[in-house]
Amino acid sequence: MESDDSLPYPTTLPEPQRDVIVPDGNWLTKLRTLRERNWENARLLARYVRNGEKSLTQLEVGFGFLVVDVFDTDWVYDLFLKTEHGDMDAALVLGHGHSLWWFLCQQSASFSSTTGTTGCPDTIRARYLPEQSVIDDPQMRLSVHPLMDPMNGHWLFWHYLPDNHFDKAVEIIRNTRQIHDLILTHGEGATVWEVSTA
Repeated sequence: MESDDSLPYPTTLPEPQRDVIVPDGNWLTKLRTLRERNWENARLLARYVRNGEKSLTQLEVGFGFLVVDVFDTDWVYDLFLKTEHGDMDAALVLGHGHSLWWFLCQQSASFSSTTGTTGCPDTIRARYLPEQSVIDDPQMRLSVHPLMDPMNGHWLFWHYLPDNHFDKAVEIIRNTRQIHDLILTHGEGATVWEVSTA
């Protein structure tokens, strides 16, 4: 995905995050499976968008995947132009695309840890975000995926999902909860970003 408006890649990186790799065991095997399922489900949902999978990457820490960029900007802008000409079907598709992107960002905790206590650490983000990514440019990010009215956004996402995709979205939420619980119980004080299933 290319964009002439992208910010330059940061030249200074934060201090490395410590990685905690625990001995293999039943809980770690379950953790690995939950992360892999989240990745598979996120990819399936992202296929709704042209080149949507390119906005995601798989992780062996955190919740199994990370959103590393906005969705295909040409796809977004083409739909936006159609909505400007009164195409209501395009407006629904676009609204669902925006809602899907924010859902995936939320479930993967893709934004910097400086924006919240559970966000992805900058060291991990720096490793995976491509140079041309605009995800950290709030103005550009919001120009592609504006924040939606909470009532409207939820309706466009949950009601617009096909049944099999609905099940995948619910499974991501359930898996994310289980990942939290597993690491809280067995991780000896480590965070979801420090326990690797590599």
